[in-house]
Amino acid sequence: GEGEVVFFATDYHERRAEYRSGEPAKVALSAVAYTCGIISPKERLEALGDAKVDVSQASIVAPLKDSERAPYYDDDFFLQGPVAGCVPFAYPPWGEGAVISLELDGIGVTPVFVRKKDFPHGWPRKGEFVAAYAWLQGRIESGSS
Repeated sequence: GEGEVVFFATDYHERRAEYRSGEPAKVALSAVAYTCGIISPKERLEALGDAKVDVSQASIVAPLKDSERAPYYDDDFFLQGPVAGCVPFAYPPWGEGAVISLELDGIGVTPVFVRKKDFPHGWPRKGEFVAAYAWLQGRIESGSS
C-alpha cells in the first residue's frame, strides 16, 4: 500500500496464476546481500529538493536499476536500516554468514542474508544501522489469496 517493490518471486512456478491475476497479495520478503556493512552514525547530509537531510539514521529501500556503478536489475536494491536481530550461521558454499533482520520503512522487518567477510570487526548489534546492496526475493504468504 506504500508503493511498488520489485522482487524475485521464489514461488512463481507454483503460484503463477495468483501473480498473473494482478490482484494485491501479501508477500514475505527477504534479501541476499552482495555487499553489506555497519554504517557510521555520524551525520551524513544528502540533498532532497531544496533541503539537506541527514540520512545516516534513515530507513531506506531504493532500487539500484538506475545506478551507473553496475548493470543492476529491477530486483536489486539499496537497503539501509536499524538491526532488529542477527543470527550467525555456517553453510559450506557460503562459509560463515548471518541472517540480519533490518527494520525497513514500507516493507517491514526484512531478513537479509550476509557474509562474515563484510563484517571484519564483528556482527552488528541491535539498533546499529546497516546498509546493503542486495537482491530482493519474495513469496506470497501462506493463506494469502
